[in-house]
Amino acid sequence: MRLAVPALGAATIAVLTAAPAAGAQSTIAELRAPAKVTAYGSVIAWSEYEPASREFHLMVREGGEQPRRVAVGPRRVPFDVDAGRREGGGTVLAYSRCRREPAYRFGAAEAMLPNWSTGRGCDLYLYDLESGRERRIRSVSARDASEFMPSVDGDRIAFARVFERRRGTAAHVPGLFLAFLERGGSRRMHSGPRGVYERDRRGRIESGSAGAGPSALDLRGRRAAVLWEWRDENRGSPCQRSAVLVELLRGLRPVRQSRFDRAAECGETGEGQTLVSATIDRGDVVYGRRRSIFDVPPAETVHLLQANYHPRARARSSASPGDIVSVTRSRRTGFAVTTPASAGGRFGDDPVPTCSGASTREETHPPDCRLTELPNLLPR
Repeated sequence: MRLAVPALGAATIAVLTAAPAAGAQSTIAELRAPAKVTAYGSVIAWSEYEPASREFHLMVREGGEQPRRVAVGPRRVPFDVDAGRREGGGTVLAYSRCRREPAYRFGAAEAMLPNWSTGRGCDLYLYDLESGRERRIRSVSARDASEFMPSVDGDRIAFARVFERRRGTAAHVPGLFLAFLERGGSRRMHSGPRGVYERDRRGRIESGSAGAGPSALDLRGRRAAVLWEWRDENRGSPCQRSAVLVELLRGLRPVRQSRFDRAAECGETGEGQTLVSATIDRGDVVYGRRRSIFDVPPAETVHLLQANYHPRARARSSASPGDIVSVTRSRRTGFAVTTPASAGGRFGDDPVPTCSGASTREETHPPDCRLTELPNLLPR
């Protein structure tokens, strides 16, 4: 498949990357473990880890109110939650629930968040903020497949799907789909490169291996933004690559896919860069770019955010010092989850990664991740 490269004659892209800039910011919440953040309108949602139960709970903040726990069941991994527009008005939260939770990909660029495509027995759920009810989305939950990473916009839903009962590589390679929320009728969208999967001595793909798949998906109007990651080799060295893909849609019909940006980290030390998240806000595609060189002094790994809407027009806003885990934007206000610089990782046999590298088993584990608000993320 050939990917078109769009001409940037207008303000269409926002790149969040490391830059020595300053801007007003405020901390919304302190987190004990990395999580995905999503926003739509005045609603922000994320996951909060509870060390005592080793579970993640869904959190939400509406307008200027205090954050509250959503009255739904927890998960063993952070929610792949997406806030979107409900048909007829209002905001809904979409996410998956799995019989077997996805695994973490330790050592990779996005190791602090789950590798969503490795979950099995996953179905999609919708939580209505107005009614306070959670329901399974039956129209797109197939018996022979796992669905994950949903994004809702009105009467449509975009999501990823793995046909887990198929044989060989087909049981591991995820696809991207678009469907009507109530009527179903899913159509396949374009995806990214297939990547290379880890195999055992018999040549079979190892359980939990993920050679390719989406790590972010956002549906807004006539476009869907995807952060696609895949694994390959460069002269015998492993490479983890990522690309921001944007699908132009006409109803349920995919029209054209464009590659907006890409990055790679290669070699045993993982030197290079990686892209983080992908979301659409008022016509802008917003995503993160993070350096991933592990052998540099800590002072060089302090990350700030910078938005490039156009090669000649840049807007800058700073985030808390640290590595970017997840970023989003709503109504031109940015939100980012960050960890202390060069500190995130897994501690021993902990079930989840931590922000500081300390153990999450103790209830006294400090909340050292930050969910930060970045107001006025606008082009100059």
